[in-house]
Amino acid sequence: MAALTLACDTSFLISFYSENEHTDHAARLIRRLRAPLQVTRFLDFEFVSGIHHAIFRGAISEADSRNAFARYSHDLATRHLNFAEMDLLEVLDTAKKLAIKHSGKGYRGFDIIHVAAALRLEATTFLTFDRNQQKLALAEGLKSP
Repeated sequence: MAALTLACDTSFLISFYSENEHTDHAARLIRRLRAPLQVTRFLDFEFVSGIHHAIFRGAISEADSRNAFARYSHDLATRHLNFAEMDLLEVLDTAKKLAIKHSGKGYRGFDIIHVAAALRLEATTFLTFDRNQQKLALAEGLKSP
């Protein structure tokens, strides 16, 4: 049996590290799956950007954002999250193929990039709270818990 390799998108990562309607579910999934999340440079960028955008929108406070970043940094340092090193050009090539293959289905560019990165990582499971992105991940053979 192949080892469980977890990839996720920004909706999952933000929910896990800050408080929203999906936070408890994200925490339960991480406890149940018991494998480190693979974090790509794309995901890291969008996580940081997403937290700052949530502050701008008033969805989280500055104090909550500091807590989210501190927990995120701690989990990277303790390897509960793993930075996945990969060739970004290969990820973009895979993403372009997926965009063509799934043309007209409403997938956003970063959604496609996150799924392409998961495929390049040979992830077995993809965690997201975005139902449309979940459809793409499932269509490409990734599992959803």
